[in-house]
Amino acid sequence: MSTQTRQPSRFVRLARACGNHRWRTFFAWLIALVVIQLIAGAVGTKKISSFRLPGTESQRAYDLLAAHFPAAKGDTDQIVFKARNGKLTDPQNKAAIAAALKKVTAAPSVGSVDSPFSPRGQVTKNGVIGVGQINYDKSTNDIDATKLEKVEKAAFTARSGSLEVEHGGPGAEIVRFSNSQGPSEFVGILAAAIVLFITFGSLVAMGLPLIATLLALGTTLGIITLLSHVVDTPDFAAQLASLIGLGVGIDYSLFVVTRYRAEVRNGMDRGRAVELAVDTAGRTVMFAAITVVIALLGLLLLGLSFMQGVALGAATAVLATMFAALTIIPAMIGGSGNFIDGFLRELDNRGGFRFWGTKHRFHLPGRSFRARRGAKRERKRADGAGWKRWSHAVQARPWWAIVGSVTVLVALTIPALSMRLGSSDAGVDPPGSTTRNAYHLIADGFGAGTNGSFLFVAALDKKGDKPAAQQIAAALKNDKDFTFVAPPAVSPDGKVATVTAYPRTGPQDAATTDTLNRVRDKVVPSLEQQTNSRIEVGGFTASNEDFSNVVAGKLPVFVGVVVLFSALLLLVVFRSVVIPIKAALLNLLSIGRRSGSSR
Repeated sequence: MSTQTRQPSRFVRLARACGNHRWRTFFAWLIALVVIQLIAGAVGTKKISSFRLPGTESQRAYDLLAAHFPAAKGDTDQIVFKARNGKLTDPQNKAAIAAALKKVTAAPSVGSVDSPFSPRGQVTKNGVIGVGQINYDKSTNDIDATKLEKVEKAAFTARSGSLEVEHGGPGAEIVRFSNSQGPSEFVGILAAAIVLFITFGSLVAMGLPLIATLLALGTTLGIITLLSHVVDTPDFAAQLASLIGLGVGIDYSLFVVTRYRAEVRNGMDRGRAVELAVDTAGRTVMFAAITVVIALLGLLLLGLSFMQGVALGAATAVLATMFAALTIIPAMIGGSGNFIDGFLRELDNRGGFRFWGTKHRFHLPGRSFRARRGAKRERKRADGAGWKRWSHAVQARPWWAIVGSVTVLVALTIPALSMRLGSSDAGVDPPGSTTRNAYHLIADGFGAGTNGSFLFVAALDKKGDKPAAQQIAAALKNDKDFTFVAPPAVSPDGKVATVTAYPRTGPQDAATTDTLNRVRDKVVPSLEQQTNSRIEVGGFTASNEDFSNVVAGKLPVFVGVVVLFSALLLLVVFRSVVIPIKAALLNLLSIGRRSGSSR
């Protein structure tokens, strides 16, 4: 009777191939990293043209501005001055402000600068706080961060013991963001290395997840640069991909390394342990990565062009770290041998390093911790692990567990029914940052609503119809929810007029959203009828509210598609209908719980 030998799985064959060609595997990744980075460096990053919200009223307002107000197509920043002693009009302070603004005007990409003492500037009644305006010649998204930093440094030359100077606006946010990049990822990698080394007590076990993740992330960042020439890719796409890739990459690699170490500790041959680790933990890694990729690609359903690069970049990071865990880890485990692990264990057992000519030893960190953990692990093996006992308790009383857990999840989901979406402003920037200081100085001097102005853009019925523009401004001045309304401005071609109005409440207040909705639903239709103009409401608050409405409108489709595809994946993996249904219901409850807790 003939017997058929069971063929090894694809995962086992992959582990064998990587182990047999370990150096080829490693250098293939290294060459891919270098080539992709060289190509990316040669072509450079294509800057995103605009953050458009198609179909929204605020976008229609900005489109009118772009078409009829060429001078207003650029962004504006604020330079906020505060007199520590006396007033801004004191000769010393006024001279310092004028000198600094002269330097700002000469900075690259600056179209014009308005002094706090000009008609477009603002000074408080007590003369202590003043706001000047920087008018850029284009969007700050199209200006290099180093140029914006030069603008900020020029403004800060007025700082002294008697004068405080802060920088606010979109350009200031770009400077703050660019200065905050870099160290955070390095600190995260260093912290992960320390924790892994103390936990495993092995340089190999510590280094493998980090090397695999860094190779994958380096390759991903080059791919994101290339993606920017295909789809709109904002600057934060690379940072988001790095954060996601760093987290899941170390996690995926740890799955494989931990399973390998467990099998070797149980006496299995090293080669067989590698194959078994990839065949078991590797499957988990692959299906977990596919689930995450499905969720990330769901962002494409929002219909926002600037989110395409974010979704594709983050999904690329997850896929790259997955392939690294399934290829680099088995290759490097096979190539490491047991020399380093055994050498470190021997040093640990002997008490550490002894420096020549001294009586003291240098101990490996975490020696006592690893000894206690090893003893605890052995006791758990004898008595049964805590999670094993927990699973037995749940299985003994399944209905109590189901009712209890579902009740808790439903209770945590209830707040999501009254959730109010919104976007953060400079008021929640890191303490001490110039953007946050500028935000609060403006709020203290001129009211919280000054940081969230409404921009009314009117397409006039008749060319040069200034009375209609003045009628719109007069109606807004009489509105109880606005503290200040700027004089109207008419475009050079006379077809469009703009009016800026400042609400009483801050950008994040629910009352400001209520004011926006009331103005759009009641005030604007009445003004359109009176002036025969088409009026669109834009500005910071309106843009954020429109963005929230777009996301909220697409959220059911986004969640539904992600949950559906995740359930289909589970259907293929487990070949069961019940498990995907359970998972879908738990996913929906979990999403509701997270939404409720984020209020």
